[in-house]
Amino acid sequence: MNILKVLSLIILLCTSCICIGIEECPGDYTNYFGKFRFLSQVGKQDILFGANPVYDVKNIKFFSIDKQDTILFEHSIQIYKSIADSLIEVIFVPKVTTPIYVSFAPNEIDTLSVFYQTVERDCCSDYDEIVKYKFNKVEYLYNNEAISFLK
Repeated sequence: MNILKVLSLIILLCTSCICIGIEECPGDYTNYFGKFRFLSQVGKQDILFGANPVYDVKNIKFFSIDKQDTILFEHSIQIYKSIADSLIEVIFVPKVTTPIYVSFAPNEIDTLSVFYQTVERDCCSDYDEIVKYKFNKVEYLYNNEAISFLK
């Protein structure tokens, strides 16, 4: 009986050793960031930044409604030297499965949906990452780079 316990312990230890040094686990990893440009349908001009903005970026809000609660998503203006552009970066925390509303002005609200995929890892906890957006019914694949939505 003691031999079975020892063998079980050795097998358990060996299977957990396989992961050591193979995969770095950053803890509770989430990839819930979105980087966006909003461009006009005609001429594809930036409607938030640049010489002729249509909307005041300070008035834009990202929110969703979950049952009776309204969830506001933190967002900020980011300037990326690598692409020489200004973007809005939104943090979708908590993970959202309901539509997100993007308010550009008091009477002008668009719809944004976020789609996730679970990334399974052998040695660390699985996590979700954003793989696609739908802005006003148009799908945009996400590859960790800025997305230009046409409005």
